[in-house]
Amino acid sequence: MIITPQTKFCGLIGYPIDHSLSPAIHNAAAQFYKINAVFLAFPTTDAKSAIAAMKALGILEYSITMPLKEKVIPYLDEIEPQAKELGNANTIINRDGKLYGYNTDIDGVRLSLKGLRIKNKPVILLGAGGVAKTVAYVIHKAGGQLHILNRDLILARKLAKLYQAKYNDLQDIGHKVRDINPYLIINATPVGMGELKNQSLVPRTALYSKMVVFDLIYNPRETKLLKDAKMRGCRVISGRTMFLGQGARQFELWSRKPAPWKIIEHAFDINILKK
Repeated sequence: MIITPQTKFCGLIGYPIDHSLSPAIHNAAAQFYKINAVFLAFPTTDAKSAIAAMKALGILEYSITMPLKEKVIPYLDEIEPQAKELGNANTIINRDGKLYGYNTDIDGVRLSLKGLRIKNKPVILLGAGGVAKTVAYVIHKAGGQLHILNRDLILARKLAKLYQAKYNDLQDIGHKVRDINPYLIINATPVGMGELKNQSLVPRTALYSKMVVFDLIYNPRETKLLKDAKMRGCRVISGRTMFLGQGARQFELWSRKPAPWKIIEHAFDINILKK
Protein backbone atom coordinates (compact mmCIF):
# COMPACT_ATOMS: atom_id res chain seq x y z
CA MET A 1 0.00 0.00 0.00
CA ILE A 2 1.18 3.56 -0.76
CA ILE A 3 0.82 5.95 2.18
CA THR A 4 -0.38 9.42 1.17
CA PRO A 5 -1.37 12.56 3.09
CA GLN A 6 -4.94 11.24 2.92
CA THR A 7 -4.09 7.89 4.55
CA LYS A 8 -5.90 7.29 7.85
CA PHE A 9 -4.05 5.66 10.72
CA CYS A 10 -5.25 3.10 13.25
CA GLY A 11 -3.14 1.54 15.94
CA LEU A 12 -2.65 -1.05 18.64
CA ILE A 13 -1.52 0.36 22.00
CA GLY A 14 -0.28 -1.49 25.06
CA TYR A 15 2.80 -3.42 26.15
CA PRO A 16 4.07 -5.92 25.20
CA ILE A 17 2.48 -6.12 21.75
CA ASP A 18 5.10 -7.87 19.59
CA HIS A 19 3.03 -11.07 19.63
CA SER A 20 -0.22 -9.45 18.48
CA LEU A 21 -1.84 -10.27 15.15
CA SER A 22 -4.18 -7.26 15.25
CA PRO A 23 -2.21 -5.27 12.64
CA ALA A 24 -2.23 -8.25 10.28
CA ILE A 25 -5.99 -8.83 10.32
CA HIS A 26 -6.96 -5.15 10.21
CA ASN A 27 -4.58 -4.35 7.35
CA ALA A 28 -5.82 -7.38 5.39
CA ALA A 29 -9.44 -6.29 5.85
CA ALA A 30 -8.63 -2.70 4.85
CA GLN A 31 -6.84 -3.88 1.71
CA PHE A 32 -9.79 -6.10 0.80
CA TYR A 33 -12.09 -3.06 0.78
CA LYS A 34 -9.38 -0.80 -0.70
CA ILE A 35 -9.67 1.55 2.30
CA ASN A 36 -6.90 4.15 2.41
CA ALA A 37 -5.90 3.28 5.98
CA VAL A 38 -3.03 1.53 7.72
CA PHE A 39 -2.98 -0.19 11.10
CA LEU A 40 0.25 0.10 13.11
CA ALA A 41 1.53 -1.09 16.49
CA PHE A 42 2.47 1.52 19.12
CA PRO A 43 4.09 -0.07 22.19
CA THR A 44 3.31 2.15 25.19
CA THR A 45 2.06 2.07 28.77
CA ASP A 46 1.22 5.79 28.80
CA ALA A 47 -2.53 6.12 28.29
CA LYS A 48 -2.61 9.92 28.61
CA SER A 49 0.04 10.51 25.95
CA ALA A 50 -1.46 7.90 23.62
CA ILE A 51 -4.85 9.61 23.80
CA ALA A 52 -3.25 13.02 23.23
CA ALA A 53 -1.52 11.64 20.13
CA MET A 54 -4.81 10.19 18.89
CA LYS A 55 -6.46 13.60 19.05
CA ALA A 56 -3.48 15.59 17.75
CA LEU A 57 -2.79 13.29 14.79
CA GLY A 58 -6.37 12.36 13.98
CA ILE A 59 -5.77 8.65 14.53
CA LEU A 60 -9.00 6.91 13.55
CA GLU A 61 -8.98 3.93 15.91
CA TYR A 62 -7.06 2.34 18.77
CA SER A 63 -7.17 -1.32 19.64
CA ILE A 64 -6.13 -1.57 23.27
CA THR A 65 -4.40 -4.34 25.13
CA MET A 66 -2.99 -4.65 28.63
CA PRO A 67 -2.20 -2.68 30.70
CA LEU A 68 -4.28 0.16 29.22
CA LYS A 69 -7.85 -1.17 29.01
CA GLU A 70 -8.89 0.44 32.28
CA LYS A 71 -6.47 3.37 32.15
CA VAL A 72 -8.05 4.86 28.98
CA ILE A 73 -11.55 5.10 30.47
CA PRO A 74 -11.15 8.61 32.03
CA TYR A 75 -10.17 10.06 28.64
CA LEU A 76 -13.23 8.87 26.71
CA ASP A 77 -16.19 11.08 25.83
CA GLU A 78 -18.70 8.25 25.55
CA ILE A 79 -18.63 4.55 26.44
CA GLU A 80 -21.00 1.82 25.26
CA PRO A 81 -23.08 0.36 28.12
CA GLN A 82 -21.37 -3.04 28.34
CA ALA A 83 -17.88 -1.50 28.36
CA LYS A 84 -19.00 1.00 30.99
CA GLU A 85 -20.46 -1.74 33.17
CA LEU A 86 -17.32 -3.84 32.83
CA GLY A 87 -15.06 -0.88 33.48
CA ASN A 88 -12.65 -1.30 30.60
CA ALA A 89 -12.43 -0.73 26.87
CA ASN A 90 -10.36 -2.45 24.20
CA THR A 91 -11.41 -0.16 21.36
CA ILE A 92 -11.51 3.61 20.88
CA ILE A 93 -13.05 5.23 17.82
CA ASN A 94 -12.16 8.86 17.04
CA ARG A 95 -15.10 10.60 15.40
CA ASP A 96 -14.20 14.21 14.65
CA GLY A 97 -12.20 14.53 17.85
CA LYS A 98 -14.78 12.85 20.07
CA LEU A 99 -13.63 9.54 21.53
CA TYR A 100 -15.99 6.57 21.84
CA GLY A 101 -15.07 3.50 23.89
CA TYR A 102 -16.13 -0.09 23.25
CA ASN A 103 -15.31 -3.55 24.55
CA THR A 104 -15.27 -6.07 21.72
CA ASP A 105 -13.60 -8.74 23.86
CA ILE A 106 -17.11 -9.39 25.19
CA ASP A 107 -18.26 -10.12 21.65
CA GLY A 108 -15.30 -12.47 21.13
CA VAL A 109 -16.04 -14.46 24.28
CA ARG A 110 -19.75 -14.69 23.47
CA LEU A 111 -18.99 -15.87 19.94
CA SER A 112 -16.63 -18.54 21.30
CA LEU A 113 -19.29 -19.84 23.70
CA LYS A 114 -22.16 -19.63 21.21
CA GLY A 115 -24.43 -22.64 21.45
CA LEU A 116 -23.33 -23.66 24.95
CA ARG A 117 -26.04 -23.87 27.61
CA ILE A 118 -24.26 -22.26 30.52
CA LYS A 119 -27.22 -21.18 32.65
CA ASN A 120 -27.18 -22.79 36.11
CA LYS A 121 -24.15 -24.92 35.19
CA PRO A 122 -20.80 -24.86 37.05
CA VAL A 123 -18.03 -23.00 35.23
CA ILE A 124 -14.39 -22.88 36.33
CA LEU A 125 -12.46 -19.75 35.37
CA LEU A 126 -8.69 -20.02 35.72
CA GLY A 127 -7.25 -16.56 36.38
CA ALA A 128 -8.47 -13.25 37.76
CA GLY A 129 -6.56 -10.73 35.67
CA GLY A 130 -7.67 -8.34 32.92
CA VAL A 131 -9.22 -10.70 30.38
CA ALA A 132 -10.59 -12.94 33.16
CA LYS A 133 -12.78 -10.03 34.25
CA THR A 134 -14.36 -9.94 30.79
CA VAL A 135 -14.95 -13.69 30.85
CA ALA A 136 -16.48 -13.49 34.34
CA TYR A 137 -18.80 -10.73 33.11
CA VAL A 138 -20.02 -12.89 30.21
CA ILE A 139 -20.50 -16.00 32.34
CA HIS A 140 -22.38 -14.01 34.98
CA LYS A 141 -24.70 -12.51 32.34
CA ALA A 142 -25.32 -16.01 30.95
CA GLY A 143 -26.34 -17.29 34.40
CA GLY A 144 -23.43 -19.68 34.92
CA GLN A 145 -22.34 -20.82 38.38
CA LEU A 146 -18.89 -19.29 38.37
CA HIS A 147 -15.90 -20.65 40.31
CA ILE A 148 -12.72 -18.55 40.06
CA LEU A 149 -9.40 -20.29 40.70
CA ASN A 150 -6.37 -18.01 40.86
CA ARG A 151 -2.89 -17.93 42.38
CA ASP A 152 -3.55 -14.56 44.04
CA LEU A 153 -6.52 -15.01 46.39
CA ILE A 154 -6.95 -11.26 46.88
CA LEU A 155 -7.54 -10.76 43.15
CA ALA A 156 -9.78 -13.82 43.03
CA ARG A 157 -11.88 -12.53 45.93
CA LYS A 158 -12.19 -9.08 44.35
CA LEU A 159 -13.40 -10.52 41.04
CA ALA A 160 -15.71 -13.05 42.72
CA LYS A 161 -17.38 -10.27 44.68
CA LEU A 162 -18.25 -8.43 41.46
CA TYR A 163 -20.03 -11.40 39.94
CA GLN A 164 -21.38 -13.38 42.91
CA ALA A 165 -18.88 -16.15 42.27
CA LYS A 166 -17.04 -18.64 44.46
CA TYR A 167 -13.26 -18.49 44.55
CA ASN A 168 -10.21 -20.46 45.62
CA ASP A 169 -6.48 -20.80 44.94
CA LEU A 170 -4.75 -23.12 42.47
CA GLN A 171 -3.38 -25.60 44.98
CA ASP A 172 -4.41 -29.21 44.45
CA ILE A 173 -6.37 -28.06 41.41
CA GLY A 174 -7.15 -31.59 40.26
CA HIS A 175 -9.23 -32.29 43.36
CA LYS A 176 -10.95 -28.90 43.06
CA VAL A 177 -11.95 -29.62 39.46
CA ARG A 178 -13.35 -33.01 40.45
CA ASP A 179 -15.29 -31.49 43.38
CA ILE A 180 -16.82 -28.71 41.28
CA ASN A 181 -17.48 -31.09 38.36
CA PRO A 182 -17.70 -28.24 35.82
CA TYR A 183 -19.57 -28.16 32.56
CA LEU A 184 -17.03 -25.64 31.26
CA ILE A 185 -13.39 -24.84 32.10
CA ILE A 186 -11.92 -21.56 30.83
CA ASN A 187 -8.23 -20.72 30.95
CA ALA A 188 -7.64 -16.96 31.17
CA THR A 189 -4.03 -17.22 32.37
CA PRO A 190 -0.77 -17.15 30.35
CA VAL A 191 -0.07 -20.78 31.24
CA GLY A 192 0.20 -22.50 27.87
CA MET A 193 1.98 -19.75 25.93
CA GLY A 194 5.48 -18.26 25.72
CA GLU A 195 7.86 -19.76 28.27
CA LEU A 196 4.90 -21.69 29.72
CA LYS A 197 4.02 -23.18 26.33
CA ASN A 198 4.19 -26.84 27.33
CA GLN A 199 2.42 -26.43 30.65
CA SER A 200 -1.17 -26.71 31.83
CA LEU A 201 -2.77 -25.83 35.16
CA VAL A 202 -5.24 -28.72 34.98
CA PRO A 203 -4.02 -32.32 35.29
CA ARG A 204 -5.14 -34.44 32.36
CA THR A 205 -6.72 -36.95 34.75
CA ALA A 206 -9.11 -34.26 36.05
CA LEU A 207 -10.67 -33.82 32.61
CA TYR A 208 -13.70 -35.84 31.49
CA SER A 209 -15.44 -36.23 28.16
CA LYS A 210 -18.59 -34.38 29.26
CA MET A 211 -16.59 -31.16 29.82
CA VAL A 212 -16.08 -28.24 27.47
CA VAL A 213 -12.60 -26.67 27.67
CA PHE A 214 -11.98 -23.15 26.36
CA ASP A 215 -8.47 -21.68 26.28
CA LEU A 216 -8.25 -17.95 25.48
CA ILE A 217 -4.67 -18.38 24.26
CA TYR A 218 -4.48 -18.20 20.45
CA ASN A 219 -0.73 -18.74 20.03
CA PRO A 220 -0.08 -21.66 20.04
CA ARG A 221 -3.39 -22.56 18.45
CA GLU A 222 -3.54 -25.75 20.50
CA THR A 223 -2.20 -25.45 24.04
CA LYS A 224 -1.27 -28.36 26.27
CA LEU A 225 -4.59 -27.91 28.08
CA LEU A 226 -6.50 -28.31 24.81
CA LYS A 227 -4.37 -31.28 23.73
CA ASP A 228 -5.02 -33.00 27.05
CA ALA A 229 -8.72 -32.17 26.82
CA LYS A 230 -8.92 -33.67 23.32
CA MET A 231 -7.24 -36.83 24.53
CA ARG A 232 -9.87 -37.09 27.27
CA GLY A 233 -12.73 -36.64 24.80
CA CYS A 234 -13.69 -33.08 25.78
CA ARG A 235 -15.09 -30.50 23.40
CA VAL A 236 -12.37 -27.87 22.96
CA ILE A 237 -12.49 -24.20 21.97
CA SER A 238 -9.27 -22.31 21.12
CA GLY A 239 -8.59 -18.60 21.47
CA ARG A 240 -8.68 -18.16 17.69
CA THR A 241 -12.45 -17.59 17.59
CA MET A 242 -12.33 -15.02 20.38
CA PHE A 243 -9.46 -13.12 18.79
CA LEU A 244 -11.11 -13.01 15.38
CA GLY A 245 -14.50 -12.15 16.89
CA GLN A 246 -13.24 -9.17 18.83
CA GLY A 247 -11.12 -8.02 15.89
CA ALA A 248 -14.02 -8.34 13.44
CA ARG A 249 -16.23 -6.04 15.51
CA GLN A 250 -13.35 -3.57 15.90
CA PHE A 251 -12.96 -3.43 12.13
CA GLU A 252 -16.70 -2.87 11.67
CA LEU A 253 -16.64 -0.05 14.20
CA TRP A 254 -13.84 1.92 12.55
CA SER A 255 -14.53 1.09 8.89
CA ARG A 256 -18.34 0.92 9.05
CA LYS A 257 -18.17 -2.09 6.74
CA PRO A 258 -18.94 -5.76 7.38
CA ALA A 259 -15.90 -7.72 8.51
CA PRO A 260 -14.59 -9.92 5.65
CA TRP A 261 -14.34 -13.11 7.73
CA LYS A 262 -12.53 -15.27 5.17
CA ILE A 263 -9.92 -12.53 4.69
CA ILE A 264 -9.19 -12.03 8.38
CA GLU A 265 -9.16 -15.78 9.02
CA HIS A 266 -6.61 -16.23 6.24
CA ALA A 267 -4.49 -13.35 7.56
CA PHE A 268 -4.56 -14.89 11.04
CA ASP A 269 -3.64 -18.38 9.85
CA ILE A 270 -0.78 -17.17 7.65
CA ASN A 271 0.72 -14.79 10.19
CA ILE A 272 0.48 -17.05 13.23
CA LEU A 273 2.93 -19.37 11.53
CA LYS A 274 5.48 -16.52 11.60
CA LYS A 275 5.16 -15.91 15.34
